[in-house]
Amino acid sequence: MHLNRNTGLAVALIALTTLGLSACGSDSDAKGGQQSVMDVDGSRMPRPPQAIDKNPLDDGVLHVWPQDVADRVFFDTDKSSVKPEGRSLLATWITFLKAHPKDQLLIEGHSDERGTREYNLALGDRRAAAIKEFLVAGGIQQERIKTISYGKERPATLGSNEAAYAQNRRAVGVLQ
Repeated sequence: MHLNRNTGLAVALIALTTLGLSACGSDSDAKGGQQSVMDVDGSRMPRPPQAIDKNPLDDGVLHVWPQDVADRVFFDTDKSSVKPEGRSLLATWITFLKAHPKDQLLIEGHSDERGTREYNLALGDRRAAAIKEFLVAGGIQQERIKTISYGKERPATLGSNEAAYAQNRRAVGVLQ
């Protein structure tokens, strides 16, 4: 079998990579089950707690709305006032946020595609601010709520018709 220089280099690289990966493996200590890692000299050393297994910014809580709670409030064309059905939904957000005081909320303001980029960014900002104002009035600390406007840049539904526009005129609550 004849190997050219590139093939020989590839085989050597694969062998070194395989050897390197096996040296970096981990196993459990027979006594305490603590994870260990291979040191450069081949000896085993304990893995620092949460060094690889856990994101230090993650508090271990899955931040999601309950299945029966919608994450978005819809608005009328060119409006930022919260409609009655939106107020009812926001009351459930308030109940949830009071029961989960460590959760933060990002409110994303959106608009449909009609109008200029600048107008729609401002409209999305007003929509997000209206939601925040309602939640703060309901007893949620304003420090827990951040807002951002995406204007028409992130449509929920593509299309240039009233059905698509209605889905895109929204504010979305993202738990964090």
